[in-house]
Amino acid sequence: MEKRGGGRILNVTTGSGEVFRQPEEPPALESVAEFSLESLAYFPSKRALDRFANVISAQLARKNIAIITMHPGFVASEIAVHRVQGMGVPESMMIPMGIPARMLAYFAACERPLEYSGRIFWAEREVEELGIELDAV
Repeated sequence: MEKRGGGRILNVTTGSGEVFRQPEEPPALESVAEFSLESLAYFPSKRALDRFANVISAQLARKNIAIITMHPGFVASEIAVHRVQGMGVPESMMIPMGIPARMLAYFAACERPLEYSGRIFWAEREVEELGIELDAV
């Protein structure tokens, strides 16, 4: 990327990595209905990726490389819908796949990606604030 004059790294992590928060942070959910949010490797690795992107963003920015992280939310993907069936999780808790997809498309093509570098965006919560149109979702 550096040799090409810059680029973008888009990380898709998970807000569920926030399950194992520091003691001074508000407690997070251990489960939603019968759906467990515990995972010994997945969530900690995603949280590490979040922090890694925060730390390395300044160094990458000097090379015109943006690193942007997005938490897609509880997305109604086929596998997620299948996993929660019969576990008491209200379907209304899940968000359409189009929301994080539109946000990733925005970051992939936005005019000033370094403006967002090193930050973590929650798709459902911040899509409107960024002015991303969801009409096609």
